[in-house]
Amino acid sequence: MKKINNTLFFSLLALLFSFGFIQNSYADICYKNDLKIELSNNKAVIYALVIRTFNAKDLDGNGIVEKGEESGNFINAIDRLDEIKSLGINTIHLLPVTPVGEINALGTAGSVYALNGFDSINPELHMPGDKLTVFEEAKKFVKECHKRNIKVMMDLPACGSVDLFNAHPELFVIDKDGKPIVPLDWSDVRLYKVWKDNTRKELNPALLDAHKKFIDMCINLKIDGIRADVPSLKSPEFWKEFINYAHKKDPQFGFLAESYDSWRTPVSKYGPNSQPEQLLKVGFDAYYGSYCKIGEWKTANDINKQVLFNIKLTNSYKTKKSVIGSFATHDTESPVYTGGVGFSKLITILETTLPALDPYFIAGFESGDTYIYPYANQTASTTQTDSNKYYVHNAKLDIFNYSRKPGGQYKEIGDLMKKSLEFRKQNEDLIIKGKYIPLNTDSVDKQVFAFIRSYKKQHILVIANKDLKNVQKCKIYLQKINNKNQLSIIINTDKNFKYSKSGKSLSVELKPLQALILEIK
Repeated sequence: MKKINNTLFFSLLALLFSFGFIQNSYADICYKNDLKIELSNNKAVIYALVIRTFNAKDLDGNGIVEKGEESGNFINAIDRLDEIKSLGINTIHLLPVTPVGEINALGTAGSVYALNGFDSINPELHMPGDKLTVFEEAKKFVKECHKRNIKVMMDLPACGSVDLFNAHPELFVIDKDGKPIVPLDWSDVRLYKVWKDNTRKELNPALLDAHKKFIDMCINLKIDGIRADVPSLKSPEFWKEFINYAHKKDPQFGFLAESYDSWRTPVSKYGPNSQPEQLLKVGFDAYYGSYCKIGEWKTANDINKQVLFNIKLTNSYKTKKSVIGSFATHDTESPVYTGGVGFSKLITILETTLPALDPYFIAGFESGDTYIYPYANQTASTTQTDSNKYYVHNAKLDIFNYSRKPGGQYKEIGDLMKKSLEFRKQNEDLIIKGKYIPLNTDSVDKQVFAFIRSYKKQHILVIANKDLKNVQKCKIYLQKINNKNQLSIIINTDKNFKYSKSGKSLSVELKPLQALILEIK
């Protein structure tokens, strides 16, 4: 058999690509899921989004997508993937895309967390006029992500809608009067029945089978993992069987738990109250931690305590675990709303440099969206649910209505994200493997936070002023720097930085919320 000329072969290959004969299967052939490894080894850089708003076309600018305008869908979301990739994102967290309940609903579209089906995609996410089914469109979106080497996590809601309870009561807990249980004040959802009976010795097979159908759908869509909403509401035994089922189909299927070490109060006395330590033990690769509490911490040392706790916990298992940078999520108020642009920039520096952490951002963070909607809680003229109110959470991403595309006025936040995440990628060993050395300061009210990251001969110094309003002048007491060491600014959230060295201390002056990364040479 004659050998094919190399030039002829590659010309033929290029021709096949140009006509699309093999292009569509490229992602399937060349892409390999490794989300489990990426999550547990702090290599995932996550961006959370709601498909129905992510690339919505609010033509009249009133904040809500109405008749004649185009809501977000899987097809128009593809148009923004290169933009997200350019920021340094390698993993997308898809907030729920399953069907949504319409009874006792919150908002005119219903909360994306009011699940009304485990093995199908919300038909409202279909692109009008597209020949594909909504399931095929979702599959196309995932494939386009994979072509860009972006992983995709799908959100699994913690509870079921009232509609689902009416159709499948066997999945839900009922009280002595036969009524379903409402967790906390989540009036639009009902609590699942985890155990078969009150002995709590055997899992509810109907609920477990329903959840396995969710995994089957994810595998069919080529999804790389899930983010489990409030996983404390299911027992460790439930999650162990669920995770094992997924890993038999894809050993690298990743699991992120929305679990907080600072939130240990039971959501309901009728269900489990699984703790982060238990969830990580049975197979979750990462959890939320408590960086969302940064606004409540009184001193910079509170941040250091959280970091040290995370390091100890994530390294205490046979396989390494991680925490995400939960500074800003759909459940937290916009950083720009609470602390201005400087707060978002400070968060970005911490996301980039803290140990045991996978950076995490929410849609709109990169441009400083305040998530203030002019229609908030007003009466709507039309609705797809039994609610005629534009229900929203103040200063939080709208997950209840067909609202505008997330975005703000502050491009400099995205520029900093891009620069910081590029630095992180270029210095991956330092950030992921390097030592974490917290430093003492004498700042007023302990508002200056400083630490060193050190790996082999590479060292960086990170300094941040947590104070929202005041300039901080203080000394930072150093361990790795002497008079011979030179400091070089790599990233600075403010143009000015005044400092001087003297022996084992560094005298600094920082603007409110100023943060910077310096190289120690």
